[in-house]
This record gives sequence, structure tokens and C-alpha cells, in this order.
Amino acid sequence: MDKPRYSIWLVPSQPAQAQFAQAIIDLAKRYQSPWFVPHMTVSGDVEIGLDDLIQKLEPVAEQAARLTVQIDKIEIGHKYYQCVYAKLIKSRALIKLYEQTCAALNRPADPGWLAHSSLLYGDFDDTIKLEAKKVAESLVLPTSFTADKLSIRLSGPDPKNWPEMKKLPFKE
Repeated sequence: MDKPRYSIWLVPSQPAQAQFAQAIIDLAKRYQSPWFVPHMTVSGDVEIGLDDLIQKLEPVAEQAARLTVQIDKIEIGHKYYQCVYAKLIKSRALIKLYEQTCAALNRPADPGWLAHSSLLYGDFDDTIKLEAKKVAESLVLPTSFTADKLSIRLSGPDPKNWPEMKKLPFKE
């Protein structure tokens, strides 16, 4: 049996969460792709026990403060989970949270880390991705969002079934 895998997310607070969710649903329907909870992955594919993971991440959350994440622009990517996404501005606070999360998990921080919030998952050709990007740009999306907790999610093949296992609130 495979070990469970977890992802560590920032989930936008309301009303940004609802705006992202509606955009994700609209794009998923239009392009027959799966829908998913709006999020920014801080770290993914973590293969340790849930209790150990919580123990490692609690100090990170306790040291973090609520942060505002700015959206830069809509982009297309070349990975299934980065088909069309909102590129996020890597503020000092966001980079610090990312680096502290990596350190707590004994992982090296990737200097090329892409801070993003996906809007569409899929393996589409560039023509379709560019069309979807234009559609995404026409939707109502926030220009920023706040995040005040880390969300530990069980990963798996079906994006609709990534349950939240634990919320780790920030100190403020």
C-alpha cells in the first residue's frame, strides 16, 4: 500500500475564495476539466505521517502572520496542474512562509518556485490554453487575497477529493 501524500496549501479567505471558486467552476465546465478548491500550494507530495506533519508545521503557522497575497497576471503553463493559473507576486512574507515550510519539512527551497493559484487543470494544446487564458482574464477575479492558516490536504488522483486533514491558524 502506498503511503498517503499530503499537500500544504494557503486557501484564500472570503470573498476572494468565492470569486476564485466561481472562475474555476466556469472554466471546468467550459473545458470539461475537474473543479477543485481554490488554493496556492506551498508544498506538495509530502510523504510522512499526518501527526508528524502537523508537529513539523505547527511552529511555522504559529510564527506566521496573516498575509495578503497579490495576483500578478494570468498565465498558461505546461503541467496538468498549472494549465491556466493566476501568477502570484512573491512578497517577502510569502517567500518567508515558503522557505520556513520547506525547512520544517527538511526540503530545499526551490529558487524557481512558482507562486500561483491554478484556475484550470488539464492537458490541452497551447491554442486551447491561450483561449482559456483569455476567458479567465474576462472573469471576475480578485486582485489579492488574504490567508490566515495553512491547510493540510490529503492528495490523490481526483482533485474533487482532496480532503482537508488539519487547519493550522497563523498567530494573527
